[in-house]
Parts: sequence; structure tokens; C-alpha cells
Amino acid sequence: MSLAQFPEEIVDHIFEFLPISFALSCRRRAPTRHLFATQCFKPQILRAVDTLDAGAMAFFRANIPGWSLCDPDLLASGGGAIPACRPVEAAALLGRPDALRFLLAVRAGELPPNAVAIALAQGHVNVLDYLVDELALPLPLDAVARAAAHGRADMVRHLLARPGASPPTPAALNLAALGGHLEVVELLAARIGACSPMALRNAAASGHLPVVDFLLPRVGPACAMSDVINVAALNGREAVLVRLLDIAGAASSCSDAAFDAAAGNGHTGILRYLLCRGHRATPRAMELAACGGHLDTIKFLVPGASSCGVRRALAMAEELVEEGDTGYTAVVEYLREFA
Repeated sequence: MSLAQFPEEIVDHIFEFLPISFALSCRRRAPTRHLFATQCFKPQILRAVDTLDAGAMAFFRANIPGWSLCDPDLLASGGGAIPACRPVEAAALLGRPDALRFLLAVRAGELPPNAVAIALAQGHVNVLDYLVDELALPLPLDAVARAAAHGRADMVRHLLARPGASPPTPAALNLAALGGHLEVVELLAARIGACSPMALRNAAASGHLPVVDFLLPRVGPACAMSDVINVAALNGREAVLVRLLDIAGAASSCSDAAFDAAAGNGHTGILRYLLCRGHRATPRAMELAACGGHLDTIKFLVPGASSCGVRRALAMAEELVEEGDTGYTAVVEYLREFA
């Protein structure tokens, strides 16, 4: 690749990191394209790129739209904190194979070891093809699952269409359901067929109602609805719980385990809904709420609790305070009024 082929917008920004007199003389002498076609500024460019370690944010903000749209978690996994992200890593994160080619050509840095993983997570098909087809980097066996976990439907389609592609696995579908990526779930379900109970539990746990609605008629008979209901209650997913109980058709479909799970995690709205449906408060609900330090849930349960249940909850909270956990002091003070 000759210097004349380097992306002009990247080169122009690099000049800003060169000495002012050098940059000005270059711009006065000839257009950038002509300079690159006739002269070699590789040493100066190398020195300039070295200064980009601290200025990678400015470099890519100035030249590549969409920097602010990158997932902060993915940026962190790609190269530490965002301001410390090196240019090569940033180019991979932003889906710019032209920037990658340029930075690698001037030896501005090495590809991060997780470059392919970054492309899969960000859904950059063009970068993936460059890394795998041109640089001969290996494609992970779980590539579809990695893309599915981040909801990259276009990447999933691309991977499944690549020559020699492996069929999608239930694990990929489970991850897509956990993230609530309906388009990917639909795509994989069409390839896999019957969906696993784990996919439905994942969607219920994360509160992704559209995914739950899609998966419900597609799970096999091995899926116990009570397990899915318990998971929804445990995680405070009221909209999902309402749908599941409506389908189950009876309050008895909700086990004591679901009520206890909601109480232990402080999901008062779930408890209120279950009581309205006719489910009775369980004997352990007050203790579990006290153990979790959920004062609002305790206040909700106290009117219907037995004196024995209140005393057990108080004893548990007092024990935790004695062990030095002051976060339960308010619970103890409140329960003492009713013990």
C-alpha cells in the first residue's frame, strides 16, 4: 500500500500532531495527496502517531463519526479506559478497516489480541473480513454466539453465510435471549428449530417481554413454566410475570418459591401483584425481606404477618446488626415496634 492510498482525512489530522512549522510548510508546498505521492514522511508520521496515545479520543472524534455511539463496556474491554484507548484499537472498535490499514502500515501499533472479538461484538462485518480474510486471523468457534450476545444481527447473518460456517448453537440463542435481542433470536430460532428452556428463562430473568412472547410457543415440553415464573419473580420482572401467569391460567401456578424470591430481593410490586391474584404470603417472606434489608418490603408485609413471623424477622436483623452490619439498623428499629 503506497502513502498515496492512505485516507486523506486521517493524514490531515496527523499533521496537527507534527511540528507547526513542518505542517505549515507541507501545506504551503503542495496538496496532501501530492506530498504523499512524491515524498515519504514515514518517520514524521511515526513520531506523530506516538503522540496519539494520549490523544486517541481527539483523533477519532475529529475524523470518524460515531465515536460517542460505541458501547462504553466494549470500549473498556477493547483497550482499557476510553481516553487510554490506542488508535489501532479504536479503529477496530469503530469499524474502519481503512484506518486499520493505515495505522498498521506506519507501524503505529499492533492489533490488540482481541481484535476479532471486538469486530464481532461491535458488528463490524468489514473489519472482520479484513482481519480474517486479509490478515488471516482465526475466527473463533463461538463467533456466532459472541455476535448474538451483543445483538449484531447483520454479523450473525454474515457469519452463517460464510463458507464452511458451523450451524448456530443453542448457546448463541440463549445469549441473544438474555440480551433481549429479538431480531437475533428470531434469526437463530429459524435455523435451530425448537428453543431451549434456558433461552426462555434468560429472557424472563432479564425482563424482555417481546422475546418471552416469541419463545413461549417454541419451547419444548421439558420447560417447566414454574421455573420461568420463579425466575421472573426473583428478578422483579413484573410485566413478564403477569404474562406468564395469564398463560398459566391460575394463581396456583405461582409457587411459594416465587413469592419468597420476590420478598428476598425487595420486589414489593411483585408481592402486591401476587397477593391481588390470590396468592397468600408465605411464612418465610418476612424473614427473607429482613435478611435482604428491604425496609419498604417489610413495611408492606407487616400488616398481614403473624407476630411469630415478625419476631423471627427481627431476630435475624438483630443478629446481622450484632455482627457489625449497620445497614440493618433501620429494619431492627421498625420491627421492634411490632414485635
